Amino acid sequence: MSHEEVPASPPRAADEARIELLGQVTLAVSGETHRLVTFLNQTLKDQNLIFGLTRAADGGATFAVYRVTGGK
Repeated sequence: MSHEEVPASPPRAADEARIELLGQVTLAVSGETHRLVTFLNQTLKDQNLIFGLTRAADGGATFAVYRVTGGK
């Protein structure tokens, strides 16, 4: 079995933004759930929060909340 070296990640700049997952939940959803995520992102962007929605093939979705730290 051969060993493959993976290059190290470049160092992060001090002013580079970092995104931290605060929590996520998988739910059964229907309708215009994406509009809620858009509303939350627009309303709370000044609070350094990002909301995400990933739809699954079975009709469910994973809702995630992130905090952005650092950056300009």
